[in-house]
Amino acid sequence: MAEEDKQSNIELKFKGYLKGHNGNVTCIQYAEQDENRFLVSGSRDKTLMLWKLNDLSQNDISDVAGKPFKSLTGHTHYIQDLCLSSNSSHCITASWDHTLRLWDLNAMKSKITYIGEKKDILTVTFSKDNKQIISGGMSKTICYWNTEGELKYSKESAHDDWISSIKVSPSKDSDLFFTTGWDGRVKVWDKNTVEEKNPNQENTKLSSPIYCSDIDNKGAFLAVGEKEGKVKIFGIMKDTSTLKLLREADFKEPIYSLKFHPESNIIMIGTESGFSVYNYQFSQFGEKTILNEEEKVEEENNENPKDNKGKKIRQHMKIGVSSMTLNQKGTLLFTGCTDHHIRVYEVLTNNPKN
Repeated sequence: MAEEDKQSNIELKFKGYLKGHNGNVTCIQYAEQDENRFLVSGSRDKTLMLWKLNDLSQNDISDVAGKPFKSLTGHTHYIQDLCLSSNSSHCITASWDHTLRLWDLNAMKSKITYIGEKKDILTVTFSKDNKQIISGGMSKTICYWNTEGELKYSKESAHDDWISSIKVSPSKDSDLFFTTGWDGRVKVWDKNTVEEKNPNQENTKLSSPIYCSDIDNKGAFLAVGEKEGKVKIFGIMKDTSTLKLLREADFKEPIYSLKFHPESNIIMIGTESGFSVYNYQFSQFGEKTILNEEEKVEEENNENPKDNKGKKIRQHMKIGVSSMTLNQKGTLLFTGCTDHHIRVYEVLTNNPKN
């Protein structure tokens, strides 16, 4: 399987599956510890899974790209989000069970359970120095925690609806972080005061709920994905702490996940039926990779469609890409899907950043 986008000079080569979860793969991140490389994923099956990858540099295509080497349990409801520490030694997870959990990935066990939220937690991230943890969710509150599990500060009514994502600027000279919500708002915050910057900025008030966001590795761009299918890419104006709308693209279906490529001007966009590649420098769309599976229609179910001869037929079920990650060089793409599988692609590009 190979898909080529001539406009963006992107080629994707399917390398295989990672199979082990029993629910939608809601969050995923690539980890590097010295010479050790592995994948971490969270799912609606309530588990945090660690994966050992096969040698994906070979040209042979196999159905199996790796296998799980540890499944960590403890959450009592869906895991919605995760974030790795900068050295990949620890992972923080956010769950619908109203808790966060800090996991020691070397000892491969839960270290601390964060209790204090009253509603489902949908997003979580570490601060740049790994000394603080920031979370948000259905309570509409931004919560600041220390690494000992203590809630140090909460900003109530930070959004008018659920907080869907929190991203901290990776730029060394920036003290900003960004939140998105089901209220259609993109907000800029000072991480030291937890005060909103430029709250009256009109171009950050969008027309539909925002499901996801991503920030590039230099802290120059912020992308957000809407329920109604639009992706908006903002330039982060550090001198004024404002967002400048640079690009807008309509994918005609809900946007579930976003991931900037670290070495080129492209962004991967996960939707309810697959994923696309978008060159945000030239506003060029790549060919979409559509994922679907066939589901047998049982003959005794009278509500299911049949052909004219009364035989069973097959329906194609959409497979959404609810999470995405890339390795540090951007040569491997991992897509966490609603059919419980992770799909792995090799990414080839000759479109470097200027």
